[in-house]
Amino acid sequence: DSHYTCCFDFHQPPSLPPPPPRPPFAPGQAPAPPPPPPCIHDDSKCSSSGNDCYADRRSEAQTCDEGYNASPHPEDPLSEHRYTCYPPYCRCDASKCSSDGDDCWADLRWEAQTCRDGYLPIAIRDSHYTCCFDFHQPPSLPPPPPRPPFAPGQAPAPPP
Repeated sequence: DSHYTCCFDFHQPPSLPPPPPRPPFAPGQAPAPPPPPPCIHDDSKCSSSGNDCYADRRSEAQTCDEGYNASPHPEDPLSEHRYTCYPPYCRCDASKCSSDGDDCWADLRWEAQTCRDGYLPIAIRDSHYTCCFDFHQPPSLPPPPPRPPFAPGQAPAPPP
């Protein structure tokens, strides 16, 4: 009768997973690129005179560095002069805010943060938001058709 136990051999290195593939990659084997950062404004990219994110658009253009896009500033969306800059893949426009007052302020306990023209609400802080169109995200689907009971004049036509 012999008894024995099997133990981990500490003199052997543990087996490691295979290393990740290196370029050139076989078709379909390239790793996915990292996702882009979200659409967040960056006042440090403002490049108009004084780099202060103020330009009247008549005598001074609203410009940004590093390919960023100028857009109305979400903290002052009704100002024609104050602006900010968003990453190249984002188009943010505080004038697209459609909550009560069109001012990009909506307390979610009582009011939805909404946008026009396919733009999506992006939270800034507390009840403050802006509207962005993110070219890296697939477009949102259209709303589903209405279901019964229909409001007067909203019922679909009967089939032929």
